[in-house]
Amino acid sequence: MRKTIFSIAAMASIIAGCAKPVESTKNDAEKKFFDSWILINHPDAQKTTLGSYILENQEGSGSAAGTASQNPHVRLNYTIRDLDGKVSSTSDMKMAQQLGKYVDSNYYGPQVMSRKEGTVATGLEELLESMKVGGKMKAAVPGWLTGSKVYGSAEEYLRNASGTNAIYELELVEAISDVKKWEVDSLVRYMQANYPEVNPADTASTEEYNGKKYGFYYVLQKATDHPDSTYTDGTRVYLNYTGRLLNGQVFDTTIEKTAKDAGIYSAGKTYAPTYVTWKNSYNDLTLGSSESKVIDGFKFALFRMKPHEKGTAIFYSAYGYEDSGSGEKIPAYSPLIFEFELVDDK
Repeated sequence: MRKTIFSIAAMASIIAGCAKPVESTKNDAEKKFFDSWILINHPDAQKTTLGSYILENQEGSGSAAGTASQNPHVRLNYTIRDLDGKVSSTSDMKMAQQLGKYVDSNYYGPQVMSRKEGTVATGLEELLESMKVGGKMKAAVPGWLTGSKVYGSAEEYLRNASGTNAIYELELVEAISDVKKWEVDSLVRYMQANYPEVNPADTASTEEYNGKKYGFYYVLQKATDHPDSTYTDGTRVYLNYTGRLLNGQVFDTTIEKTAKDAGIYSAGKTYAPTYVTWKNSYNDLTLGSSESKVIDGFKFALFRMKPHEKGTAIFYSAYGYEDSGSGEKIPAYSPLIFEFELVDDK
């Protein structure tokens, strides 16, 4: 159900059956329709500089989102509808449940969005610049403002851009000036709450490391019974693992009971230990018979483990899925938790 909020893909424009005067634009018909819809349904709506209409506005009491250069990222709750009220995308769990679109394995809740030029819908960016943290806004955005290409004026958007009309319902949860620091701070809070025995400053100070990584933690849960053992190049090392978000939500596991408890069980999946093919460099570790590449934090944790060891790795998204996330399960800029146990074989 969750889809990207960054921009709405352009749809085919309505083409008039007769020739238009030279001064007309590609969006003449769309503009007439959009303006008529506003006049009939929201005659008192406030028009923005670029041509969207604010339908409802509850001003927040927190800091301003400001410009993209001031706060390159924001954290939002959102729902996107068409002008008929049909929901195309939402971060709201209750909304998804009401629509019959809820999926246990999907993430619902506030999501971090990059405001980098060329990635965010023009109309959405204009709305964000007027919002404060804690604020809520509902606005109708015309199709020519739902793309991400940047022009210099409202007239240029109307003349050159196209897309699908949309209604944005937004709640600004946070304005983020430094997303890397924001993530690592969230990890520190998590470690303090869940592993108070671990010094949250016990990571490398930069991306360079000597057995450590910046924004990476490993908590030993069960020590190895083979402390002097080492794996050799090409060895299959079997393991069970469970991947979680910081809120505890499971997005992947090799353990059947864990999958059932988390509501993500699939009858078509075989739940059993998988394996990595060991290499002399952790960067070369691959997963399973397909030799799939795995994320950096996953590999780095395994490379430090020994037979029968059990531990938990917690790391920020630079070692995970970064600004892209992974499908509907892992949103962008998500720190991840992996629980590992190395076993003998299948």
